[in-house]
Amino acid sequence: MAYKFFNEMYGDADGYLAIWESTKKSTKWLSKAERMNFALSDIDDLIKDNKNVYFGLGLQAEPRGEWSRGSADGVCCIPGIWIDLDIGTEGHAADNYPATVEEGMSLLSELPKPSYVVHSGGGMHIYW
Repeated sequence: MAYKFFNEMYGDADGYLAIWESTKKSTKWLSKAERMNFALSDIDDLIKDNKNVYFGLGLQAEPRGEWSRGSADGVCCIPGIWIDLDIGTEGHAADNYPATVEEGMSLLSELPKPSYVVHSGGGMHIYW
């Protein structure tokens, strides 16, 4: 699953993808070759174990080290557009978010169909 997602998001674009798991904090940097051929079991196992796995959307021109996630000035590739849509009130400071996933998706009805919708725990990450 992760392999398909990253290949469709980034294809053969040059740059480094930052990936980290919330409890470890250290960043793994995947080059183009590693993104296209990396061992999926590492990330898929974290996902199956309900670990929070994060990645930086913009590819970085160079890896930024084990304790960095990159920066805006280092981005060399943006794969598309996306939004982070919070749902409900649990875990959120504000109380004016859509109450349900269905209500949240209805806000997007005038937009083209998204390429991916990923449930993030407290909402959705939506990618085109």
